[in-house]
Amino acid sequence: MASQAIARSALDGILVAGTYGAADSGAGLTIAERRPLALVHVGVREGDTDTRAAVAPTLPTTAGETAVTGEARAIWLAPDRWLLCGADAEGIRASAPGAAVNDVSSGRAVLRLSGPRVRDVLAADCPLDLHVSAFGPNRSAATLIGHFNVVIDCVEADVFDVYVARGFAQDFWHWLTETAAEWGYRVEG
Repeated sequence: MASQAIARSALDGILVAGTYGAADSGAGLTIAERRPLALVHVGVREGDTDTRAAVAPTLPTTAGETAVTGEARAIWLAPDRWLLCGADAEGIRASAPGAAVNDVSSGRAVLRLSGPRVRDVLAADCPLDLHVSAFGPNRSAATLIGHFNVVIDCVEADVFDVYVARGFAQDFWHWLTETAAEWGYRVEG
């Protein structure tokens, strides 16, 4: 099968490597775009117990869970609905036999946020309790940050992936960098 061309980043032209914001405090936040990254939406039809039995053992089954399945990270979106993220869309597709599989890679920008102030930056305008005791590693949620609908995934204690719709990526970037400027931030290119 021919490989699919990688779409241009939604953040082309505005994501510029460097250190910004509060100069004397160092970088409290590090921002990196995760590219290339395959994003695949997987769904199982209600009542399709055979497909669910084949797919579900490798995927999270509880609201807010994430799990590593094969070479992909699986984020629970809803009952019988997941977002799988990894390097290879075809490999992910093969891991969900019989399920409805939709490649949504070019529909979202994914930012990896890390550092000692990552929770402060995200909590500045997010309704979730982002304290590590309430939202620790391998937890995820569809929520609002600013006025943007996002999926947020806590990968490690101070590492988050934020999935934002491609059409809102630049506006989210502006919100993020304005909010992070108080603590200083570094952009990795």
